[in-house]
Amino acid sequence: MKLEHLLAAAGILLFLSALVFYQFSKRAYLLSVLFLLPVMDLAITPVEWGRFKVFDVISYIICILFFKDFMLKKEKNRYSIYYILFFLLITSAFLGSLNSQFLRNSILSFFSLFPVFIFGKALLMECSSDSEFQLEVIRILKLSVLISIAFLTVQVIFGLGFTFYQSLNRNTLMYGDPRYPSFFHDPQKYGQFLVMLGFLFLIDFKSIDSPGWKNYVLFLLVIIALIKTGGRTALFGVFTGMVILLFKLGIRYRIAFLSLTVAASILLVFFSETFVVFDRAKELSADYIFRAALWDEALGWYSIHPILGLGIGNYGSYAMAFSNNYYIDIDKNVIFFDQPESGYLMILTELGLTGFITFCLLILTPIYSSIKAYLGGSKNQIIFFIIAGLSGWMVTFASVYSISDKRILIVLITLLTLLIAEREKSKKIYN
Repeated sequence: MKLEHLLAAAGILLFLSALVFYQFSKRAYLLSVLFLLPVMDLAITPVEWGRFKVFDVISYIICILFFKDFMLKKEKNRYSIYYILFFLLITSAFLGSLNSQFLRNSILSFFSLFPVFIFGKALLMECSSDSEFQLEVIRILKLSVLISIAFLTVQVIFGLGFTFYQSLNRNTLMYGDPRYPSFFHDPQKYGQFLVMLGFLFLIDFKSIDSPGWKNYVLFLLVIIALIKTGGRTALFGVFTGMVILLFKLGIRYRIAFLSLTVAASILLVFFSETFVVFDRAKELSADYIFRAALWDEALGWYSIHPILGLGIGNYGSYAMAFSNNYYIDIDKNVIFFDQPESGYLMILTELGLTGFITFCLLILTPIYSSIKAYLGGSKNQIIFFIIAGLSGWMVTFASVYSISDKRILIVLITLLTLLIAEREKSKKIYN
């Protein structure tokens, strides 16, 4: 049995154990997902049966146990906009699946949407009943980053063979020096993971406006890990988040920001060949030509199915049937691309314009509501650290479709849910 399968089975067993230990509560589910984040993307079923992951399976288990809470219970006038948007998303995805050329594949992929709702609602319910749980979630997310950096450190010392995947994405060795993915399969996705969560290390609950030196040391550690991934857009993403915090944090942060900017500029000018992330700047033109071919192809397919798209989960099938873009691996196998090197274009192509707009609204609405509440008198400043991470992710999502990895999806849902929960908490305090 492969190591991936053993770890996936262990993840399920640990979840069931936690369920018993916590006397069959939703908190057991949430803590299991967050503490066992590294294994949440490991597959339980084969490709022909939808390739459902550990996260999907335990989400459906908890939904069955608490069916009434998830499907029948609804807080009056609370979170209504999110229920409506999610309903529109699944409706659009379902109609797109029925209209797709690869019906069975798309219907199976459609069922991977419901764990998003299950996890998001469970987290909202728990945060509503216990406001301190939000702080616990943030601490666990920070712990997952530190675990990933420890994993990365072992990879740097012993090589990329230290992984629980049978093989890693080919981009780990495409540019001479290795790009390190930690416990992820792809260094680009690990870069996104760091961008989303790195800003949480700048939160000092004792002095929210002025992070302490420990906060900056840990944030610098995240930046170093980010450089080891070799991801250019990830650096743009973290820079975007840092610019957002310029408007919120004090002079010490501005000095740290300026210092990092100067240091990065020096490294880029004088030591670019030493760091793969800077050395890859030479490949911008070639990378653009390659990506442009994928973008043009995806836009061509979208133009044929503009409203409902190709059907969720169908991009890879369309690529194998109709694409002219592929590469040949070392075993002489022809490999087609299962995404167009852009998350937004992937959503637009598979879900059409209706699904794309709904998806964007699900991301932007909590951000807009939180900022509006702050401007209206709420003094909750934690939202800015979360928004910085989400903004950085939105930048990086333009270069790679990452939410197919359940770990990125879980972090995205968690950050958005924390924003919604913080908004509700601030509303109660302000009122």
